Amino acid sequence: MVTIKDVEHIAKLARIRINENNKAEFVEQFNKVLTYIEKLNEVDTTNVPETTSGYLYSKIMREDKVHEGLKRQDLEQLTEHFNCDGFFTVPKII
Repeated sequence: MVTIKDVEHIAKLARIRINENNKAEFVEQFNKVLTYIEKLNEVDTTNVPETTSGYLYSKIMREDKVHEGLKRQDLEQLTEHFNCDGFFTVPKII
């Protein structure tokens, strides 16, 4: 069970300030999360394979295809910030 002292310690580790009025609310929220996790620990996962994500990456992967990129002449026409050496010029930021 999380206490106000635990919330203060977590806030210190996270380097955040928590208003005194909100500490009790955070205690309640942390304890709700921990109660939910305890419920999840009761679920039988004997035949469930371990995963690193709940998302099936194999369904979103696509084959890499080579496409022709933009030509330098086309790029030069897109901007007025192209110098004679073939580089883009940008404003100095300091």
